[in-house]
Amino acid sequence: MKTKFLGNNKALINSSGSSRILDPIVRQNQSSDISGVDYWNAYEFSFLDTNKHPLLKVVEIVIPASSVKTVESKSLKLYLNSFYKKKFENETDVLPKITKDLSKLTKSEVKAKFIKKLSIEPQPLNLNKT
Repeated sequence: MKTKFLGNNKALINSSGSSRILDPIVRQNQSSDISGVDYWNAYEFSFLDTNKHPLLKVVEIVIPASSVKTVESKSLKLYLNSFYKKKFENETDVLPKITKDLSKLTKSEVKAKFIKKLSIEPQPLNLNKT
């Protein structure tokens, strides 16, 4: 996979919140019987309010495991970090932008929300089926 921005010294990340930063990863072994989701948690997501005061939130992003693509983790981090200088009228205006960009990239219905704590405690998976 060739990345667009990672490892480059020249910062092409001029526009905050730009989806051009995101690198897709095609999922292998696509099957109709795949179920589940990928949880992504951004514990230090920041953006500006109308007075240009920084707000710090925790964002939970949910990508269906059945999506055609997923997002490369470091590009997602760059994308989310680029919001720190972007101003929003209302904090609820931030989530539709993230949802739209990631849904387009993954070709699925991505969900995003602000959380105060994890909605579901992570559970280990037993990958050794006998």
